Amino acid sequence: VTIDHDTVGHVMAAMVYDVEERKLNILKPTSINQGMGSASIEGMVGLKDSVIHLSTMLEQIDITPVGQFISDYVSGLDGLASGNVSVNGRLEAPDISGRMELKRGRLKVLFLGTRYSLEKAVFNFTNRRIDMNEIVLRDGVS
Repeated sequence: VTIDHDTVGHVMAAMVYDVEERKLNILKPTSINQGMGSASIEGMVGLKDSVIHLSTMLEQIDITPVGQFISDYVSGLDGLASGNVSVNGRLEAPDISGRMELKRGRLKVLFLGTRYSLEKAVFNFTNRRIDMNEIVLRDGVS
């Protein structure tokens, strides 16, 4: 699968939609494989009651395709992400929790016109907050 000229990877989807309950069940083999990296997701989205329960797992997944969603702010987004994130609760105000590690990250902040790199960063998701501890950014990377 490609999005905006970026290869996301090989996608395998196993889902069941319950018409009466208006509920989408995302089953365990649902995943994205990118050679050495992989991501999986499982859980459910209830359209009738607006409830979501999803668990994701990423292992060395390329974050380049995410760049198109934040292209007004950054360009040249690159790096590998690993970790787990869960999304639970009502669709209008879900609880998000988990931990994500980014390695070999690069990006250009458009407002500043500066390129940055980082060797490693850890992001902790706690509901509506993302904590970033001990991130060392280096500027001037081409």
